Amino acid sequence: MFAFLNMDFHIVDYFIDANRKWVIILPSSWMNEERTQCWIPHVKGTELKRLCKAKSQPQRDWKCYYMQLRKSYCTYNDAREDLSRAEQYSDLNTDNELHGMQIDHSGRKASSR
Repeated sequence: MFAFLNMDFHIVDYFIDANRKWVIILPSSWMNEERTQCWIPHVKGTELKRLCKAKSQPQRDWKCYYMQLRKSYCTYNDAREDLSRAEQYSDLNTDNELHGMQIDHSGRKASSR
């Protein structure tokens, strides 16, 4: 029999508005069942990482955003290893990107090509 792995962490694009998106690692608990929306706390840096790794449950004051799932991982560290590639390419399954969004190297915000 096959053992199914729990893919608890995900690299996603979440959309601030129609023209801006950010690439981030999220635990499954921060997404809706359809994986079209996510809740993100208004914290930065190590606190965001701590909440994510702990798979904290979303709180009432967290903002809800539309999102697009990029790729799923068993562990936070596995997702973290792929994050820099996700910041550069819209398709994590290929080495080269021909179409889509290119990430601005000054941050994680995407800009149109």
